Amino acid sequence: MRRSYEDYKLRMDPKIADEVSKLEELEGRHKEHQMTLPGFESVRNRRLSEIDVLFNEYVQWVSDTLDIQDNPNIRIQAAFVGA
Repeated sequence: MRRSYEDYKLRMDPKIADEVSKLEELEGRHKEHQMTLPGFESVRNRRLSEIDVLFNEYVQWVSDTLDIQDNPNIRIQAAFVGA
């Protein structure tokens, strides 16, 4: 099982890094665009903060969905209904 985990990590780590890099590039473009819009400084700062939060969530999602842990487990849930 350890070998499969290591093989997966070797294949996926570059892909994860590539996706994160793309997100960082897109975040930079969003921020640059935001800076060109007219408006109050406080509104601009709030919007830049929202962009930070949004892209941090995207990066976390990419990491959570493409990365695996080295401790495989299966969760079984059941509900019993009486008649």
